[in-house]
Amino acid sequence: MDLLDLPVFWAIHYYLLVATEEQDSADLMEPFFGLSNQFTNDYYVEHFDKTPCPYFRIPLPHGFAVEIEYALEPDSETRFIIDNDDWDSSIVLGYHSGHFALPALQWSEVVRIGTCISKTAETLLHRRSGLLLLFPGAYITQSDDTNIVKSSLCKAWDNLGLVNRTSIPQLVNNVIAYCSVATKWWRDAELGWINDSRYSLRNPNTRMCEFDPVRFKRLQDFFEMVDAYS
Repeated sequence: MDLLDLPVFWAIHYYLLVATEEQDSADLMEPFFGLSNQFTNDYYVEHFDKTPCPYFRIPLPHGFAVEIEYALEPDSETRFIIDNDDWDSSIVLGYHSGHFALPALQWSEVVRIGTCISKTAETLLHRRSGLLLLFPGAYITQSDDTNIVKSSLCKAWDNLGLVNRTSIPQLVNNVIAYCSVATKWWRDAELGWINDSRYSLRNPNTRMCEFDPVRFKRLQDFFEMVDAYS
């Protein structure tokens, strides 16, 4: 069975995001995903905390692809990646870890990519999973309409069909609260969409990596494809 078709994968993928000040993630595995926290932790140790780590590649038109990669080195990370068959290397947009590099995406970009995936991905499971796979790489900002974000996420979880449906509104409220971080985005004439987060690889002035204008140009090429199919 595909890992994306298992509730435990989604419990792990969203483990940190579902927590609140009042409730730890451990308390929410059962009501949200129908799983005990012990089972979720054991599954993580058995399947995620060893190499080879889980890796997903969703092919898109014109040789492009979206990738989600779990990694253990240099830290335990969930990486959000784009690629093209003609590129010499893929582009890591950002990653979750103890030393995170976020945001990787704007909410509006998650929607655009998710729509492209829903229309062009080869498998039904990928078409249903795209938006939810990418959401943890985004920040919700003051410019986003949280009612629209909530409605979109509730619909995506309901369509996925792998969580307790009665708990979806609370799950969505929790992850939106967790991912709501003040970040300013603007369109640069040469680099495209960039932000002011000191830890984001989408910030050309970040200290997280060396500035490379090719990365930003390739990202613009990627979104030109996405918009043509979304």
